[in-house]
Amino acid sequence: MATVAPASISLPPWQCQASTVGPLTAGSIATCIPSPPPTDGEIPMVTVLVLDDAGTYAAAHSGLDHLLLNPGERDRPSASEPPVPPGLNCTNLLAPDSAFTQLALEDQLTPEQTYFAVVVYYFTHGRSPLMDIDSNGIPCETLIEPSVVDTVWAGGWIPCRNPGSPGSC
Repeated sequence: MATVAPASISLPPWQCQASTVGPLTAGSIATCIPSPPPTDGEIPMVTVLVLDDAGTYAAAHSGLDHLLLNPGERDRPSASEPPVPPGLNCTNLLAPDSAFTQLALEDQLTPEQTYFAVVVYYFTHGRSPLMDIDSNGIPCETLIEPSVVDTVWAGGWIPCRNPGSPGSC
């Protein structure tokens, strides 16, 4: 496990761990919790995704309730949530009746959060050429609003609905 601490998520201090050996590169994912963790209530969680080998990263509040934004939880079998299978292309992943789209709707994710989850899926499933038909390293860009794609690939915090309200970020 590598420990990372992106500078812009230092207040409050966050402790981040990535399941990777060696340097963090494009596709490395870290899960972060406050340090020290709160003593009461749910522990907030942030998912950090390294977007390129230069170290640009995007971060989204994930917690246990946003399964698409938290790959460790998303990939855990659950009786209440349908699994998001590997090997999907963008059309299948983003179809209105897909498990991925249904989870995004249930979690009330913003378009930016949903696309962040698409990019996490892309990296965690081996950067499938089925998701990047022009081989430029940006998955599903033709099916997502260009401003949303630009927001995620610019890095930094991914916006959410009603920041600070219960059940959001």
